[in-house]
Amino acid sequence: MRSLQIKFSALVVTVLVVASVGLTVIATHHERGALEAEVEKRGRAVATHLAGAAKEPLLSVEQGDFGHELTLEQLVEDVGTGEGVVAARLLDREGRVAASLDPAERTKVLAPQIATATAAEDSLQVSRDRKRLSVAAPIFYSGVRVGEAQVEFDLTVLVDPIVRSSTEQLAAAAIAVVTFGVLAGDRVRSPARGPAAPTPRWRRTTHRWESIRPGSAHVARRGGRVDPRVQRDG
Repeated sequence: MRSLQIKFSALVVTVLVVASVGLTVIATHHERGALEAEVEKRGRAVATHLAGAAKEPLLSVEQGDFGHELTLEQLVEDVGTGEGVVAARLLDREGRVAASLDPAERTKVLAPQIATATAAEDSLQVSRDRKRLSVAAPIFYSGVRVGEAQVEFDLTVLVDPIVRSSTEQLAAAAIAVVTFGVLAGDRVRSPARGPAAPTPRWRRTTHRWESIRPGSAHVARRGGRVDPRVQRDG
């Protein structure tokens, strides 16, 4: 019987451990996906806004009005103040960097992330890896493509700290559940003992001493005949 209790307790603890670990992994994966989806939504909005604001000054610079270069620089700097933004740049129609948060990129020629696009469709390009999420939006002026806006976000800043905090909380809850299971198992293996036998009490009567056990009809007497079933109690 004791062996069965031990096996049952071990089974309960094992199930609790496996269930806690599984739920933690699933919850962490789900939360990371939801957070990355929120960052992507924000990235799409930021890239679309940057592309819309840059189309006229970008076209002016292309036509030789270089006074608008400062306008383009200001646009990417404004985007760069956003939380988690690590890169922002504007390319002209030839792929030349017209403005960028990284001064080393200026005047370089980069390949656009969007090869073909039309103004009538949602042509945003989204790519991600474990650490970064990039969004590219084509820039159109009067239906003609004149450049591209690119924005990159650092997922280790926007996502990882939140996921790490949630994982720690779930792990603490899992440890509490497993500890409860272990304690419950110990209780099953070591059942509580019954109440201790009451101690006999003696009382003096007119002619003899009697031993009275609470809850018992037997009386042991000192002197005279003693009931052998209760003689040991005296």
